[in-house]
Amino acid sequence: TPALAAHPNPAPASALHLRLTLDREESCSLTLHDLQGRLLWTFRQTLPAGTHDLPVHWQHRPAPGLVLARLETASGHVALAKVVLTP
Repeated sequence: TPALAAHPNPAPASALHLRLTLDREESCSLTLHDLQGRLLWTFRQTLPAGTHDLPVHWQHRPAPGLVLARLETASGHVALAKVVLTP
């Protein structure tokens, strides 16, 4: 089962990283949404088994507040994390 966490949390948007752990090589979709459901960031790639630390590079920096991170793998597993963005 994959795992997902944000660090630091809370974090300024400029310093946010997402850490995910996979049991095996997987095609992954990782997204960040605001509480209105708007897509803020996306990452899609096949990753090997293990722990991966991904910096979030925003196209448009979001406002401070709560955002939701979602990891979905090709095998259908889903992991969620709440992230607090600070100014």
